[in-house]
Amino acid sequence: MITLPPKSINTWQSPFELERLLLLFRHRAPKHILELGSADGGSIWCWAHNCVPGAHILSVDWFDTKLYPDNRHLYGLWAEKNTCTIDWIDGDTRDSKTLERVKEFAPFDWLFIDAGHGINEVTSDWNNYGVLVEPGGVVVFHDITPVQRPGQVEVCQLWNELKRGIKHVELFENNTDDKLGTGLLWL
Repeated sequence: MITLPPKSINTWQSPFELERLLLLFRHRAPKHILELGSADGGSIWCWAHNCVPGAHILSVDWFDTKLYPDNRHLYGLWAEKNTCTIDWIDGDTRDSKTLERVKEFAPFDWLFIDAGHGINEVTSDWNNYGVLVEPGGVVVFHDITPVQRPGQVEVCQLWNELKRGIKHVELFENNTDDKLGTGLLWL
C-alpha cells in the first residue's frame, strides 16, 4: 500500500502518474535515492513516506525561494516518519562542485531527474548522474510528454533516444499536456 501526500504538499505529478510511480518505487524498494530538482519537496515527501526503513534520500536543488517554498526544515520530520535519512545539497546540478558532493553519497539505486527541462540541462544531468546509478538501478525522468516547449521543456528529446532497447515504462495521464509524463529506465 502506498502513502500519498496531503493536498498541502505539491508533487508536480498528476495523481495518476504519482500513484503508479509510487507503486513501482515500493516494489523496487530502493535504499539509495537521488533526486535532482526537488522544488518544494513533494516528491521527497513521497520517497520518505514510501521507502524501506534505513533508506537514504539525497535532494539536489538550488532551492530558489522566489519560485517554491523552502520545505527543507520539514525533511527531518518526513524522514523520522519512516526511519530513513534525508540530506540535501544546495546547488546547480550542472556545477562540478555539486557533482563532486553528490559523488560522496554514490552509488544510487534510484535516480529521479526533474531539474532543468531544456535539452542541454537534462542531457547534462543524465550524463553526470546516470553513471552514479548501480547496475540494476532505476532512472526516472519527469516531464517526458511528447508536447514540448522549445527552450523550456525538451525532456522528451532525450527520453526518446534513451528508451530504445532498454527496459522502460512510461506513465501518462494525458500525453497532450505540456508538463507531464514520467519515464522509468531499468539499467
